[in-house]
This record gives sequence, structure tokens and C-alpha cells, in this order.
Amino acid sequence: MLLIPGFELRKGHIAVPKPVHDKKEDPLMYLDAFDTIKRFVDIGARRVHLIDTDGAHEGQPVNVDIVQQLRKNHPNLEIEVTGGIKSIAHAELWLDVGASFVVLTWKMMRQRDSVIDLCGEYPGAVIVSIEAREGLVNGSNGAVAAEVLIPQYEEDGAAGVFYSEMHAPGDRRDPLPYAAALAKNTSLPVVCNGGVHAFTTADLLRKKPLSALAGVVIGRALLTGGLDYAELLTVVKQS
Repeated sequence: MLLIPGFELRKGHIAVPKPVHDKKEDPLMYLDAFDTIKRFVDIGARRVHLIDTDGAHEGQPVNVDIVQQLRKNHPNLEIEVTGGIKSIAHAELWLDVGASFVVLTWKMMRQRDSVIDLCGEYPGAVIVSIEAREGLVNGSNGAVAAEVLIPQYEEDGAAGVFYSEMHAPGDRRDPLPYAAALAKNTSLPVVCNGGVHAFTTADLLRKKPLSALAGVVIGRALLTGGLDYAELLTVVKQS
């Protein structure tokens, strides 16, 4: 299982919420992207998950130069990119500059012919994002179990699934059980977005049913001091 550091890219940096801030100030602090990611690579990270937050706001790739330089700095690092990928051309751009994977929304995956061509041109590089609530995805014909959607994505050439658990304000469900259930019912590797907030949870990742997951993305807790990445790797013994 991979423990994947997840970072938000803003203004050419990695953005992290300030623990305390004045309402008149920017609530975010900005870290050097290259130094920060190098630190995690040196510890043992094999993949990073990058959210192009600027790109999500603008509807097109923005922090392209960061990925391009990361590929030069770390030739063996797997770089997974999401955010602002609104077209097949956007996905191709990310992959051409050095991303190992692009995460496409289910709306993007509905462009079947184009997605099939993309998967053929970049085999193993397209991951589909599944946003669900308790394992159910809301579609045009109502809610459907996430695993029902996977066979088509796999047929089209998707190489993996990125599972996120949606929730109402104030209701934070643990995504890990639902992601693990999906992983058990599909042959595609499933990465869970979040869910690891304590070392006790990390210990559970080694055991069934959570051990069915291919990986877990861990975000701001790694940068705010809530979790120590080196200790997490020791607990899980990344494989």
C-alpha cells in the first residue's frame, strides 16, 4: 500500500491553512513546492498527489511548470495530478510535461471515445475520480453503487480509481471502509482520498478489509505536524 502525500498548489507554492490567522490576512501559508516535496521523497514517498487549485478555479492547467520541474528533479517519482482538467487536451498537457497520472472526473469519463483514445495514447496513466456518499454515486438516473460504474471505466482503459467520500457540512464520514469495499469488488487499484488522521488508523491499513486498498492520500496533517510521515511509513511498511 502506498501512503501518498497530497498537496494543494497555489500561486506556484504548496498552500497550507495557517493554524491561527487574522481575518484580514490570507488564511494560507505558502511553502516552497520543491523543497517540501523533496523532503517527503527523501523520507520515502514514491508518489505525490498534486491538486492544481489555481487550475480548478480558472478551468485550465496553471501550475504546469512545477510538475515539469519535479519530473526533472525526481525522475522516478510518480506524480498524480488533479484539478482544472476540463478537457482531454488538458490531460494530455499534464502527461506531456511529466505527470505520471491524471485524475479525471466522471463527467470527463463520459466522453468515452476521447477517453479511450487518451488511455490508448497514455496507457496506465488515466485514473477515474469517484465521488460518492456511503459508496453511492449520484448520476443522472439516481444513485448507483460505485462498483457498478467501474467495469465501463476499466473497459475504456482507466488504470485506477481515486475514491472520495462526499459529506454534508458537519458530517465527516470515514471514507476508508467505503473505499476498501470498492477495492474488494473491482480489479482496478483503488486509492482513498483521506481518512488517516491518527497512527491508530494507519495501523489498521495493514489489516483486512483496509489492506485491499492500493493507497491512501494524506494531506495537510503531514504539513501541520498532526502526523509524521516517516513514522507512518514504518507502521504501514509501504509496499
